[in-house]
Amino acid sequence: MEVLTPFNPFEGPEIKHILQTTDAQEEIWYSCYFGGEAANIAYNLSLTIKLQGQLNVNALQLAVDELIARHESLRSSFSPDGKYINVFSSVFTNIDLVDYSQLSVEKAKEAIHNYTEQDTNTSFDLTKGPLIRFALLKLDEEVYNFTITAHHIVCDGWSVGIIMQEIGALYSSKVLHKSHNLPVATPYTAYVTQQEELKTNGEFERAETYWLNLFKGEIPKTNLPTDFGQVTKRTYNGA
Repeated sequence: MEVLTPFNPFEGPEIKHILQTTDAQEEIWYSCYFGGEAANIAYNLSLTIKLQGQLNVNALQLAVDELIARHESLRSSFSPDGKYINVFSSVFTNIDLVDYSQLSVEKAKEAIHNYTEQDTNTSFDLTKGPLIRFALLKLDEEVYNFTITAHHIVCDGWSVGIIMQEIGALYSSKVLHKSHNLPVATPYTAYVTQQEELKTNGEFERAETYWLNLFKGEIPKTNLPTDFGQVTKRTYNGA
C-alpha cells in the first residue's frame, strides 16, 4: 500500500516580503503565460566566461551564496497569477560542477556545446524559483567555463555586469580572507515601493499623458527596405 506524504503548505524557503509585480515584470510574466515554454525560454539570459588558473571552487560557491543574499530579486519567485513577487529570506543555489577534463579536446568542445545549448533552452519555473543558475565546466586542472543563466524577469544586461563584478569581488574576498568593499545593495523592495509611489502621486499619470499627446494621431509609415518579408505570426525563435 502506498503511503502518501502529507501536504505541507508551509514547506519551502521562508518568505520575507510579498511585493506588487512591476509593470515591466508583469509584461514578461504575461508573455510567458500566454506564449508557453517557448516564450519562457526566450527570456533566458546566459553568459559564459573562461577562467584560467588555480580555482577555489568552494570560495566561488560562497561568493555565489553571498551574491544571492545581497540581492532580493535573485531570491524571488512570482505568484501563479503574476501579480505578486515573493522575496525569500534565503535561497541556496549550488553551482553545477561538471568535469570534462578526461575528454579529448574535440569531445570536450562538443560536450560543452551540448551542455550550454541544453542549459539555455531549459525554462525556469517562475512560481518556484530560483530564477538564476550557475554551472562550472572543468576542462583542465586550471581551465574552467563558468556559466550564469538567469531569467529576464529578474535580470537584464546591466544586471549581468553587476553580477560579474560582485562575484569577482566576493570571490577575491573569500580567497584572501578579507572583507569585500562592495557598497550595500539597494533592496529591490525599495525600487518596487518607488514605482508604486509614482502611480499614486500623479507623476506617472503626468508622464503618460505627455507621451500620449506627443504621439497622438496616425502612426507614420516608413518605406525602408528589409532583408525579409513581414512576419505574419510571432514566434520566439532565435539564435
